[in-house]
Amino acid sequence: MAEQKPINDPSLYRRMSEPHESLEAANAAWLAFYADVRAAREKHRIPDVLIVAELPFIDNGEESRAPVCSTIGNARIAVELAAFAYGQEVKAKDRRIASAVLDGEKAAKVK
Repeated sequence: MAEQKPINDPSLYRRMSEPHESLEAANAAWLAFYADVRAAREKHRIPDVLIVAELPFIDNGEESRAPVCSTIGNARIAVELAAFAYGQEVKAKDRRIASAVLDGEKAAKVK
């Protein structure tokens, strides 16, 4: 399958990191997002989806974050999907480390 590369957009990330004004507002945003994902899932015929997210919000004047997770489709494979995603992150980290080591070796040879 085609691999979707991470999106690196610091400006967008800063805007998205602004906390919702309350836990209730964050929950409403989560429910709307969930509905959008359900519609996209049906439109594109993707039977099983695992969503893991973290929502920033203000609670008693303090910024807080709440992790959320939901499975759409076959809930019995949620652990397999999460394990796959974790494995992909580990592979990406290993590639970054290997690349840094190789870049360091190349730099050492140039000197």
